[in-house]
Amino acid sequence: MLSPSDEIDLSRFVPRSTFARGKQYARRGAVTTCEWEAGGSRVVGAVQGTAAEPYLASVDVIRTASARLARLEAICTCPVGGMCKHAVALLLTPAAKQRPAPLKPDLALVAAP
Repeated sequence: MLSPSDEIDLSRFVPRSTFARGKQYARRGAVTTCEWEAGGSRVVGAVQGTAAEPYLASVDVIRTASARLARLEAICTCPVGGMCKHAVALLLTPAAKQRPAPLKPDLALVAAP
């Protein structure tokens, strides 16, 4: 899960417009399922975008030895396929609003070629 200082770091990993849209999606409740793995190093979930079906996204959170965000690796079923607004929305969804995901923990999303 992300802390307030992580949110500042996250804003540096993606374009400003992607961060703003992801934050908007998180605030409006577009994240329909969200599950963090134990230890907080990976989040998997579904985000309702403009398509009829929600997009599935997975984000691995890589930290430095001092626990700061070092990088993020994201995969999404949306046309962008990676560090998109859906991935940002997952990361920014407050813990109080997270719902258990009916997704399998071993879900491996594969980006389209």
